[in-house]
Amino acid sequence: MRSFVGKKKELFDFMRANDFPVYHASNIFYRDMQYAIRDYVRVHEGKDIGWRECEALAAPFVRDLEEKDVLRPFARNTWVLNDPAYLLPSEVQTTDETEAAEV
Repeated sequence: MRSFVGKKKELFDFMRANDFPVYHASNIFYRDMQYAIRDYVRVHEGKDIGWRECEALAAPFVRDLEEKDVLRPFARNTWVLNDPAYLLPSEVQTTDETEAAEV
């Protein structure tokens, strides 16, 4: 794996499936991204990578998501996820119910 840039859905879905808190308007921490990348590579490529490689993969991935306004800087090494595709299930249901009531 040479890059995660452009693979947001793939990595975020992996993170959610592995109990990382990836939800719209939630905090995303840099260290969580690094752990997720390490675990993803371990599961999908069957090899362990070190922190230097995790950093080399995480930095451009985060930068790309910042440029696309998917991650909004909140604090040092912390972002807020701006992606309605990752709403909490109860929020999705409430939104669907609201839209149905408006019709």
